[in-house]
Amino acid sequence: MDFKKMVKLLGQFLVITMAAVFFLPRFSASANELNRKPARDPLGETLRHFRKRYPKAVCGRHTSLDITPQTLVGAGIGDEVDCCLFDKDTLTEFSPFRIVNLDDCAVHASFWRGKLFYLYYLLDVRSIQSVLFAFEKLYGTPSHMLKEPEDATELFSVNWYFHGTSMDLTLCRTGGQDLSGNFTHAREEPWLQVVGVSVWNENLAHS
Repeated sequence: MDFKKMVKLLGQFLVITMAAVFFLPRFSASANELNRKPARDPLGETLRHFRKRYPKAVCGRHTSLDITPQTLVGAGIGDEVDCCLFDKDTLTEFSPFRIVNLDDCAVHASFWRGKLFYLYYLLDVRSIQSVLFAFEKLYGTPSHMLKEPEDATELFSVNWYFHGTSMDLTLCRTGGQDLSGNFTHAREEPWLQVVGVSVWNENLAHS
């Protein structure tokens, strides 16, 4: 191979390498945004820091499958700790959309060995389509989208996945409960169709 061809190939290699370096941080930033933007709490935050920022949170080990402030005991001692958030000022920090307050656990946060690995709350909206555009602006194109088997125009589930962190929007129904606070008018309905938002990191859950 002559000298000119070697220089040309070297130049092409450098261009490809520089392009890879340029786009890699953008990809990493997207993964970090998924940890950060569904709420102000990045997954991996310590329980101590979480409780300091949200002093009204009720935390402890759950004594029932239904996570409520009444079923949390032990003041957050042990490997697995759950927290409930329910005051109005706190809820507005998690979502621009109104959050349904079920049994005073409007936002459910779970910690494993002192680190936040799971968040869950319900949006007071009737379809995923009504909030999908806002989520896509933050996180880009979803990894998976599923439609209702009985209605192809209705989305049942939407998922984003980045480096072990998963965020899901799921259409679900809830009802027969006293929804406290001024966050929803669900008392007027026998059941309420809402959108569940869950964010979790599988690596933190098994660390």
